[in-house]
Amino acid sequence: MFYVRGKQPVFLKLLQHFRQSQSNAAVKLRQLLADNDIDSARRLVHSLKGMAGTMGAEPLAAAAGELETCLKQATPQTCREPLLTVFEQRLAQVIAAIDAGVL
Repeated sequence: MFYVRGKQPVFLKLLQHFRQSQSNAAVKLRQLLADNDIDSARRLVHSLKGMAGTMGAEPLAAAAGELETCLKQATPQTCREPLLTVFEQRLAQVIAAIDAGVL
């Protein structure tokens, strides 16, 4: 809540916005990668990384950062599947925590 200066209503609104806008980000990301649209995939991951960091979801932000770095490489196929799996798991954990009112 540091980034929203301790204002709980603002933080809760941020969490709900994240849930609504990013709950299917992993599906979108996989589709972009299947379409070989690496630039759009990288932008999606970069945006999600920033949102996760703002919310304090550091494990998700870190996973997104690692995946973003991988996607910047000339041959991202070599690293992306394991990192994509971790990213999907962490995103699911954050969405579940928001749904449960834990985050």
